[in-house]
Amino acid sequence: MMSGIIKLRIINLTGAIFFIAYGIVIKEYPIAVVNAIICLVDIYYLYDIFKVKEYFRILEVEKESEFLKYFLNFHDKEIKRYMP
Repeated sequence: MMSGIIKLRIINLTGAIFFIAYGIVIKEYPIAVVNAIICLVDIYYLYDIFKVKEYFRILEVEKESEFLKYFLNFHDKEIKRYMP
C-alpha cells in the first residue's frame, strides 16, 4: 500500500536496523544476520535508484517528418489503448 518504492525501502531499512539491534540484544544472532542481509539489499537498491540520472528533452519535429511517422506507427497500439 506504499505510494513510493523509495519510501518503502527507507522504512524497511530502518526496521531492519532495529531488528539487528534487537537480535544482538537478545543474543539471537540469526535474526541479526537475516536483517543485516535485508539492510544490504535495501542499501543496494536505494543506491541503484539514486545513481540513475534521467534527462528529458523536448524535440520539435515537423508534422510530416519520417521520425514522427515511425514513432506514431511503432506506438500505435498503446496510443489507441490510452486514447481511443
